[in-house]
Amino acid sequence: MKNKVYKVFVIGPMFREGEDEYGIAYSDQILNIVAALNTIGADLEEAHGIRLDVDAPDQRLRDIQHIPEFALGEIDRCNFAVADISARSPSVMYEIAVLHSLGTPTLLLDRKPALIEDAVYYLKDLTIRDVVSFSVENIRAELEKPVRILTGVEPGPRHDYTRNKITDYYRSMPLVDVRAITGIATSYFSNFLRHVLNPLGPMAKDYTLNKLIVLIPPLIMDNYGASVTDRMEKEIGDRIQQFEFESVFSRTQKAKRIKNAVVDYPTPIDSLSLSPQFTRTSELLKSDGDEEFARYQGRMIQTFCDVVTHLCRTQPAISTPEFMPLETFFETYATVAGDG
Repeated sequence: MKNKVYKVFVIGPMFREGEDEYGIAYSDQILNIVAALNTIGADLEEAHGIRLDVDAPDQRLRDIQHIPEFALGEIDRCNFAVADISARSPSVMYEIAVLHSLGTPTLLLDRKPALIEDAVYYLKDLTIRDVVSFSVENIRAELEKPVRILTGVEPGPRHDYTRNKITDYYRSMPLVDVRAITGIATSYFSNFLRHVLNPLGPMAKDYTLNKLIVLIPPLIMDNYGASVTDRMEKEIGDRIQQFEFESVFSRTQKAKRIKNAVVDYPTPIDSLSLSPQFTRTSELLKSDGDEEFARYQGRMIQTFCDVVTHLCRTQPAISTPEFMPLETFFETYATVAGDG
């Protein structure tokens, strides 16, 4: 854990005029959040070797038109964010939505009672930390524990700071990952499955073929199916038949057959491991342990299966695939004899 750096981005209204009843200028609230985080970071660095790299929009951006470029770049790179929602600033809400779509932990700070009373529906039911005033002392008191949880110094429910109505809707997956896996699943169907499952394809022409098995790995892999192919060759190579067929789209396709089934491993899933977003999320989740990281990957793989099944049911296809875990497949076909 030594020398670990966590990048923190602070967002809030920068140019609001006036001050609260405690004499704190509204435009200083974001500066006080940065100061509070820096004091927390100083303690973390001294005790645990953890450094907080804190940044926020400031007066440098008042007279230039690069706020979106700066803010979105910081959002994309930060490990977690702190947002002052007390002014209900539309720009702040926009940036929170981007953070939520990325699945980035976001700590929300509000006035108690809020300066503006109207509720924000999409922030209801989330963990919002209320402060009487935005003094450095009050902010530190509210942020110290969640920051310690997010940096792994203190055990606690990290999920409390990543959940939002977007991820709740998509089964705890960040929207950016849902979109990525949906695109991969659609490409897999378009480039391979629809040729095999087309009513004029090989499964319709060959009565001895009656199912398509799609092998599903337990985790997102990074070897494009090489280990799967090697294992198939080693354990059941004598049972695998390679065959080519001319698809109805005038494309020559290759596939594997074992007994009465066409078998395929969807190598496009592996490409997710190259995604910068997946890499960043991997680093964050691995700090929570292998089990949490495995659950995250499992949700992505399940979404892939759901999208493929939906496409097979709504597009011309004679059946839907049977999704089979790798271990189940090898256990079944390494021991079963005869024609299935």
